[in-house]
Amino acid sequence: PQMRGVRIKLPFPVFNIYKNGEHVSLFQDEELVTENHMLLSSGKPYRHVIYTNDPLKLKPKSIRKIDDEYEGIHFDGLGLYKEKIWGFEYELRFRFSAVPKPKTKNINDAFNIGELTKIIDQRVSLGFNFYDLKIADVAFEQMDITLGPNLLPGDKEIVQSLLSNYNPKAKILNSELTGK
Repeated sequence: PQMRGVRIKLPFPVFNIYKNGEHVSLFQDEELVTENHMLLSSGKPYRHVIYTNDPLKLKPKSIRKIDDEYEGIHFDGLGLYKEKIWGFEYELRFRFSAVPKPKTKNINDAFNIGELTKIIDQRVSLGFNFYDLKIADVAFEQMDITLGPNLLPGDKEIVQSLLSNYNPKAKILNSELTGK
């Protein structure tokens, strides 16, 4: 509020990126499947947002009919598009999906797409409400913190104290708007 916050800048890539066979992923193999969920990514673990006003792209359908007997789940369009009004952001998104795990032994087992669709429709719990990705150590050490231009007395000291405890290599910068 009142421009008293901070902006945290990290170099790319922000997160660790792993090579799983021929695929690049935000996760190591052992993280992909748990008792309750599977973590899925397709293609690159990050993508540039595409800015459009096409309503079909802004609200894509994730379940599509392939033929008379098979429906496919397509996550590719989710989170990829934003309205053109946001184009100034030049946003890059790290993407992955977490889905409830069907009753199979591991990710390489075949499973019925209908079973997965049903568990998603029934909103079966994943066992968590959010998923934390660890920031890559190299990126964390190169962190820049830009202070809001309207800090109150003591605000900068709070940031300095946090950094001295958690990230002494980070740089603190003043906003170009300070005093203006």
